[in-house]
Order: sequence, then structure tokens, then C-alpha cells
Amino acid sequence: MQRKSKAAIHSNNAVITQRSSSNNNNMKIASVQRRKFGTSPFDEHWLNLDCCGLICACLTYCLHLYGCYSVCFILIPPWMSYHDSEGIRHLTMMGQLNCFAFVGVAVMAVLSHLKAMMTDPGAVPPDAKPVLSADELAALEQSEKGPSLKPEEVNLRPSSPTSGLQEGGITMSSVTAAGAGAAVAAVAASLPTKPNPVTPGPAGKGRRLCRRCNSFKPQRAHHCSICKRCIVKMDHHCPWVNNCVGIGNHKFFLLFIFYTCVSCCYSMSLLVMRFYLCVGTHTRHHRHQHHHGAVSITTDAGVTIGGKEEGHCLDDPAQLLNLIGLVVEAMLFGLFTLCMMCDQWSVVTSRLTHIDRLKGETSSSMNGRFKKSSG
Repeated sequence: MQRKSKAAIHSNNAVITQRSSSNNNNMKIASVQRRKFGTSPFDEHWLNLDCCGLICACLTYCLHLYGCYSVCFILIPPWMSYHDSEGIRHLTMMGQLNCFAFVGVAVMAVLSHLKAMMTDPGAVPPDAKPVLSADELAALEQSEKGPSLKPEEVNLRPSSPTSGLQEGGITMSSVTAAGAGAAVAAVAASLPTKPNPVTPGPAGKGRRLCRRCNSFKPQRAHHCSICKRCIVKMDHHCPWVNNCVGIGNHKFFLLFIFYTCVSCCYSMSLLVMRFYLCVGTHTRHHRHQHHHGAVSITTDAGVTIGGKEEGHCLDDPAQLLNLIGLVVEAMLFGLFTLCMMCDQWSVVTSRLTHIDRLKGETSSSMNGRFKKSSG
């Protein structure tokens, strides 16, 4: 009697059934929970629900929003603007370009953060199996009695993290860790006993299991205790992106820290230029009063020195606190992301993740070293 097993996904649960070829009846053998967001194999969208990670992600968005507000509404308007005949302030062309450029960089940083956070970093599916070599396939075919097995029947490559469910076997790309194990165990017990084509040799040589999630663990895969999955080429778990950094989202992580570093450097350069101009304006103002005894007039448009109008440093002295906060943010996160970029540059060039270096592994071939990180 031959049986086929398949999984049917419903809105909240994934039901794994088995069909008998004799009477075509479906038998329910497992039911696993399927959430809208999560990191388990049957969840619809990848998102780590760790509370600390979600708080750090929200804080990241708030910091970028604060930077846009401070630059576009406090720093630039008193500097790059003019007043019309009715006294209404308008930004100059340079002011509009600076606001547009800064907001554009911040938006790119936020979008890169979202992609890095909601992209599967390379979690190993629960039905993943090692790939057999050509010699192992030939030896297995010779040892089998009966019709020769085709390579595709023996060599089941690990399905992609986003692969769906296939007929004739369970391709569980969205099962919870506990539910996946129960489903696989139930199906394995019901199928006829055959030599395991995936683990040839004594004691399943070549198949490495994770001690925590009990799933197949490929080379250079590491288990994340926060995501509760084995991640291929895992570099580290970043709380700021609320996700692991692995082979699936490394490119988006690099883009996020790059745009964040550019945003911090941009705001810091504007602050330095504005500080220099303000100091120069006040120096000329006091020097003019000392030498000529002229009376300076402060209007809404700026400071008038000897008939020449200079721009305001700030519309309100209380706004100085906002700019101090912007300085702290730009310096702190600018240095942090700059150090991260230098560290990730060594990861890209050597093709060794942070965990690989901690384990003392050596660098592999340098040919094509940028391909896997730049997609």
C-alpha cells in the first residue's frame, strides 16, 4: 500500500494529511499553528516577535524621524530661506535640495531596515537534507535492488526558506519547531521502511543535526537562540534590526548601516557649517558695533549689520536643545555605523562571518567574494 502525504494550509493552522492509494481517504496526522508573523517554518511572514528587538526597531525609526525633523524644520529654515514682501518665509533652492536629499537618505535607511528585519536570513527548513555527491549516488544505485533510482528521487536538495508545500512529500517551509518535529516523525513512522538515501554510510555519516532544534545543520550554519532557528552563514543577531544577519539578508543589513552612516555624516556636516556661519555672523556683528558704533537691528528676517541683512542662527533659543540632541545622535550613531561598516568590509572581503572568525576558520578563495553579498 502506497501512501502520499501532503499539508493543507488554512488561515490559522496547517493540517498535514496522508492519502491512501487504496481508498483515497485522507487521514489527519498532524496539525501545527500558523501565525501571520513569526520565525517558525509555517509562519506566513518572517518577523521576530522578541520584545527587546521590536523596541530597538521602533527606536531606530524614531531616531531617523527626529533627525529629519531637526534638519528640515529647525536647522535649515533659519539658514537657507528668505522672506517675501508679505513676510512669509520660503526655503531657497539650496534649502529645498538639502531637505529633499536628507529625507531621501533617511527613507532609504528605513526601507533597508525593514527589508533586513522582515527577510528570512537563511533559516534551514525542517525538511532540509544533505546533498549527495556523484560517488555516493553511484554507490547507492549499485546497492539498491530493483529499478535504479534517479538522482532527483534520492538527492533532495534543501528547499528554500520561502518554498511552498509539494505533493508526494512534506515540504514544510512554515511549521513551528515543535510541530515540525511531530509531523515529520508521524510521517516517517507511517511510511515503509527503506534505507535512508540521505545518510549513507555508517551511523548516518554526513548528516549533522542541531543539538537544539534537532534539524539538519548544514556547513557554516549556526543556531540562533533568539530566532530559534539554524541560520546559514549567520554573522550575528542584531537587536537594532530585530533579526539575525545571515546569507538571506546580509545585503539589506549592509545597505541599512551605509545609509544610516551617510545620514549621520550629512547632518553633522550641516551642523558644522551652520555653527561656523553663526559664529562668523556674531563676530562680525560685535566687531561692527565696536568700530563703527552702528546700531544693529534684529528682525524676523535676520540680523541687519550696517544695512546688510544676515541670517538667523535660530528662530527660538529653545531650539538649541534640539540641535544638541542632533549632534549627540549624529556623533554616536555615525561612529557606531562607521565601525560596523569597517567590520562588515572584512566579512565581505574574507567571506568569513563573525562566528567563523571566532571559531578560528581561515579565509576561503577570494574569487567572486562580492557576489554573495551584493546579490
